Amino acid sequence: MLTCRVSILHSFESCSDPLDWKLGTHGVTIAFTAALCSFCPCGTCRYTATLLPEVISEEGMSQEAVLEKLVHKAGYRRHCSPKMMRSLVWTSVHGMQSGLSDLCTQAGSPQLSAFVRPRRR
Repeated sequence: MLTCRVSILHSFESCSDPLDWKLGTHGVTIAFTAALCSFCPCGTCRYTATLLPEVISEEGMSQEAVLEKLVHKAGYRRHCSPKMMRSLVWTSVHGMQSGLSDLCTQAGSPQLSAFVRPRRR
């Protein structure tokens, strides 16, 4: 049997520090720009990635492991120094996970009303 789950992310909060979020509560998203190559400082690439709260918990990751995984997940393959790590834009997020059938039955609930709007016919 195939099961599908949906995660609705909400309550995005900017982090003042890469470790300014709680394991088991928050997911984390990053965004940064880096030079494409060392000899061409004009060419830059934008990197972004997100790890959901439930993925972090399921994999038993430490905060430091989450930071490293996000940088790699974003597609950045060079060494990420501590200085660069502090310069990244970090955002913590809360998530609500639900099965598709649960999501459909809860579409009118106050928790989901801001995220799911039933289609009118």
